[in-house]
Amino acid sequence: MKKLLIKGRDINALFIQPTRYCKGCDHSNTCYVKLHQSTDNQIHWLDQLELFRKFYDDKEVSANQITISVDKLPKDEKLANDMVCLVDSILEYIHRDNRPKEERPEVHFTLQSEKDLKEYTKHGVLLWSMLSLISFSELQYTEEEENYFRALKAAGVIINYNLMVNPRISVQENINKIVFALVSNYVDQIYLVLEKKPIGSAIDKATEKENLLFFGRVIKALPKTNKVFIDRCFQCYEDYDDTLGCSGGCHSNVSTFQVWPDGSVSGCAYAISPNTGPATNAEGILTNIRDAQRYYDWERCYLSHLVDD
Repeated sequence: MKKLLIKGRDINALFIQPTRYCKGCDHSNTCYVKLHQSTDNQIHWLDQLELFRKFYDDKEVSANQITISVDKLPKDEKLANDMVCLVDSILEYIHRDNRPKEERPEVHFTLQSEKDLKEYTKHGVLLWSMLSLISFSELQYTEEEENYFRALKAAGVIINYNLMVNPRISVQENINKIVFALVSNYVDQIYLVLEKKPIGSAIDKATEKENLLFFGRVIKALPKTNKVFIDRCFQCYEDYDDTLGCSGGCHSNVSTFQVWPDGSVSGCAYAISPNTGPATNAEGILTNIRDAQRYYDWERCYLSHLVDD
């Protein structure tokens, strides 16, 4: 399979998951990071920083967008300090970049809530305005949160809300949540997330098919707006064509890659088992990314088996 080049770069989107030890889900059996079948090895934060630099510098390798999953600070003091060092060093590195913003890769951070951003700020992380976009999966709708978001938006940071469509409530209740987030003017955009099982987990085809149909009904009921974006996985399911391949469907292993805490790589962020073994440094991760291009996670994704059902 040929590598898909977008805007002349090697990779469109690189996702880096630095740790599996985030606070709050240590015993979770639903977190896809916890479910990921990888080793207990954790790449040192300096090697993760080096990987970021390689793609951000746009020399040896490049990406249009680099997303770092920041999550909650780990309970362990050393692991928490490693995450603070990584996040702060990335922001400092962007801050020292003299290139015009339009010539740089976009850098996105994902956090659970504004409270987590404040936790990092308490540890001295301040340069959030260097980012292109910050995604949150929870909104508190407090005055303090609004002030945080207003300051970030004033600095040119796009605030995104990752909102999972809930198939256990009505279409209208889902629409109400979406509309409330839009009219509150808290966020610049909403990314509607399809509730889905990780690749490799057991599924009930009838249930997953109904989830897809429900998600489609929510989309059809949406008010007209350019501020709502649809889960790429649902678009792959809707648009995939065997004759078009990735250009009409999933870009996993072609122009999108997920780097796990142990340096293993998969094309899809929902793949329980990676396409490669672990790595020990940034060069090893680059090798894994190249190796992962030989696979195509869509072929083992249950959504691909529901296309013709």
